[in-house]
Amino acid sequence: MKEFNCPELASNWLKAGKILLHPTEGLWGIGCIVDSTAINLLSNLKRRNNKKGYIILVPNLEDVRRLFQLKPKYFPTLHNIWPGPVTVIMKTKKNSLSLVSDDNNNVAVRVSDHYHLKNLLTFLGQPMISTSANISGEQNIFDLDDIRNTFNDPNVALFNKPLGKTKKASTIIDIESMQIIRK
Repeated sequence: MKEFNCPELASNWLKAGKILLHPTEGLWGIGCIVDSTAINLLSNLKRRNNKKGYIILVPNLEDVRRLFQLKPKYFPTLHNIWPGPVTVIMKTKKNSLSLVSDDNNNVAVRVSDHYHLKNLLTFLGQPMISTSANISGEQNIFDLDDIRNTFNDPNVALFNKPLGKTKKASTIIDIESMQIIRK
């Protein structure tokens, strides 16, 4: 499996429509750019239904403001939880990210505080979709060798940087209702 230690090279791999295993605050993730061919490849590798949502990773709050429909009253909440291991369900702007939004234009978004992931996203210069690096419906995989074996494919590379300290999936909240979807 191809491996990158440099965020610029890893971002170029993603821009070529390939799949990247990457560290997050707590779990290994697997992701791609918002592109139908790349998303189909990712879904096939994970044995996942394309209709099931993915998380959108962006490097900062400015990108969130640019890409998503947010009422100003939500900004203080977002400033308190981001960057960090919290994913927020929110509305995307019309036709923006339509490949990964639901029928109501909702998407799951996170601004990570993982140093290396933020660098990768900055070099990428566009949103990245991500999910846990496991087969859909199966337990999370923490061992990097097991992850390499599970996703051993010429279209998959590894951004080989350390995981964060959280050791669990991100919390998910709905910004409109402030309901916790996953703790």
